[in-house]
Amino acid sequence: MPNEPGLPRWRSLTRAGVLISAGLVVQAVTLYWSHPTAFLVFIGLGGSLVAAGIVLYLWGLLVGTSDAAKP
Repeated sequence: MPNEPGLPRWRSLTRAGVLISAGLVVQAVTLYWSHPTAFLVFIGLGGSLVAAGIVLYLWGLLVGTSDAAKP
C-alpha cells in the first residue's frame, strides 16, 4: 500500500482541499465580523489560503502526471 503510484497525488490533492476549505471558512467568518480589519483578514489570510490551495492543487496535478509516466 505505501508504494501505491497514486498516493503522492492523493495526499497533495487532499492538502490542497484542506487549504481551500480553511480559506473559505476564514472568509465566511469575516463576512459576519463587523470591523474594518475584517476586509484585511478576508483578503490577507482567507485569500492567501485559497490561493495556496489552488496552486498546490495544480502542482499536484502536474507532478502526479509526470510521476505516473515513469516506469
